[in-house]
Order: sequence, then structure tokens, then C-alpha cells
Amino acid sequence: MSDDEDSPHLSASAISAELYLGQADNDQSMTPEHVAALEQALEEAGSAADSAAHGGGPGVAGGSS
Repeated sequence: MSDDEDSPHLSASAISAELYLGQADNDQSMTPEHVAALEQALEEAGSAADSAAHGGGPGVAGGSS
């Protein structure tokens, strides 16, 4: 997430699919501020989206190894 012209949240109005966004609760590349900005952009664009943070760390489904 950035103000660069290729940042995903700036293309929200072009999305026609319903989205599910899942992120790790401790993923430093997708901070709570990034999540909020993306959710706001999708809402403003009228996109149907659901977002949730999951525990266990990036790339670890169901817990740590």
C-alpha cells in the first residue's frame, strides 16, 4: 500500500468480483493502517469485500510450526 500509481487500493473501482481479504495478524507488510486504507478504498468504490486477520503468522495456516 502506497501512493504509487500501481498501488492496489487505487484500482478498487475496477474490481467487479466479491472479495475476501485475509491477512496474518502479525504481518508487517500489511499493517492495520494498510488494511484500513484498502477496506476504505473498496467501500468507497462500492466493492463487496470481507476482511479478516488470522493468527499464526504469515504463510502458516492454523498456527506456527
